[in-house]
Formats: sequence, structure tokens, C-alpha cells
Amino acid sequence: MNELCLRLPKEIDKRLEALSTKTEKSKDFHARDILEEHLGEYEMRLGYAEEAEKILELYNEVPLYSQNL
Repeated sequence: MNELCLRLPKEIDKRLEALSTKTEKSKDFHARDILEEHLGEYEMRLGYAEEAEKILELYNEVPLYSQNL
């Protein structure tokens, strides 16, 4: 897994910290989850829908580890 370092506005950091405290999950966990959930929508809004669809198609072709158990 690659690492990404971000500078966040104080308000967003506070909200992320509060969410982390309430759920007892790390800020990294929530940031990653939010990116995974909304990156495709953002790509489509910027006009990269075709590339996003190709990536999703490839992603869906790869079997999940848990399915191989």
C-alpha cells in the first residue's frame, strides 16, 4: 500500500478526528474509505468517466481474496 500525506483545513481535520473517535477507527481508515467511495464520482464529474469505467471493469474482473477461501 502506498502512503499519501495531506494538509487538511482545521475544520475537516476536526470532523475527521470526531468521526474517528466515535467509530474507534483511524482517520486513515476513514480517509481511505471516503476516497474509495467517491473517487469514481469525482472522476466522472471532471470528464474522466470513460477511464473510470474501464478501471471499474478491470477491478470487477479481479477475484476478491475472500472469494478464494
